[in-house]
Amino acid sequence: MRKTGRSSTTGQSPTPRLFFWISAGIIILLLGSAWLGQDGYLAVIVNKVRVSELKKEIAEIEAKNKELRSEIRSLRSDERAIEKIAREDLGLVKKGETVYEFIPSKK
Repeated sequence: MRKTGRSSTTGQSPTPRLFFWISAGIIILLLGSAWLGQDGYLAVIVNKVRVSELKKEIAEIEAKNKELRSEIRSLRSDERAIEKIAREDLGLVKKGETVYEFIPSKK
């Protein structure tokens, strides 16, 4: 006696194929999340670049701070540094000195 209805040429039910596609989808989602997620590989690379930029900026600021500390020390102890600033920035002169101011001509 023959069975009526559909006969499968492969002899497999659709369950293994469905399981394969569901598994493949889950794997693709997990890999995508690992690469592109908030804490994924791409974010790690971007953060490493940002950290190196910030370290460079910190080094520049520390060098500027060192320079400013040196200037502060000299202003507290060196009278010549104070006089230089008084003359150049404030335009102060000593008694008996003559100041010549040159005004550029308009052409």
